[in-house]
Amino acid sequence: MAMIMIVDDSSIIRRSLREILEESGHEVVAEAQNGEEALELYRSHRIDLVTMDIQMPGKSGIEAVRTIKAFDPEARIVMISSVEQRNLIYEAIKLGAKHYIIKPFTREKVDEVMKSILPESLIAVPAAKETQAARDPEPDTGAAKTKSKTVYEKIVDPQAIGLPFDVSMESGKIIFTLYKYVTEHTLPYLAGCLQGLLHIYNAKYVIVLEKVSVSQDAALQPFIDFIRIVLSRRGTVAVVAEENNQYVVLKSKLNTEVYRSVKEISWY
Repeated sequence: MAMIMIVDDSSIIRRSLREILEESGHEVVAEAQNGEEALELYRSHRIDLVTMDIQMPGKSGIEAVRTIKAFDPEARIVMISSVEQRNLIYEAIKLGAKHYIIKPFTREKVDEVMKSILPESLIAVPAAKETQAARDPEPDTGAAKTKSKTVYEKIVDPQAIGLPFDVSMESGKIIFTLYKYVTEHTLPYLAGCLQGLLHIYNAKYVIVLEKVSVSQDAALQPFIDFIRIVLSRRGTVAVVAEENNQYVVLKSKLNTEVYRSVKEISWY
């Protein structure tokens, strides 16, 4: 098991990487949103490997690699990048980064890179608990037993959970509508859905935040992260914010058009 730090300004990417790494048996001991935080946390934690985004506000991933390697020449750093940033990946490798992963990444790719960098003693064995359980004999009841192995999370009906959003397709456009308040329980589902939508290439996205939907920062942040990633790929996304506070906040934080209604979108 490796102690890992994730450095990325996107909460969606951090959450996705954390899930993959922890399910593979590793431990995420720290998360940072920029290069400054990354260096501070690296100095104060025992860290075996760092996943490093390239473009972040403040100190970039390239600069963070430079400073971390100056502090610890043996640091293992994996760059997380979009395909358009290959020239920056090469620069990071020259500075001492060990490998890179292109977004959107898969569980298989992350595991492959981890195994290529980490020493054998730190390679996680997620099935260890199951193996131990298999060694413990079960009482013989005389009845036939059927053993099964779950290979995926149980699929849940969104209506049964009472999710606050809806996703639809209209004339080739993906419409994501948030129509009621987001709670601590439903926030992971919202972020997970947005993460899944990132795997649909060449799509046009419309995000509609209705008046009754949530306005707190915790719920707005996944949308901000999603939109920034789409724009970094030169994708197409429009935001409709019906509530005035949401409109003002998103207009100030996003480098894209924010509309009052769907009718205002020229390409809709």
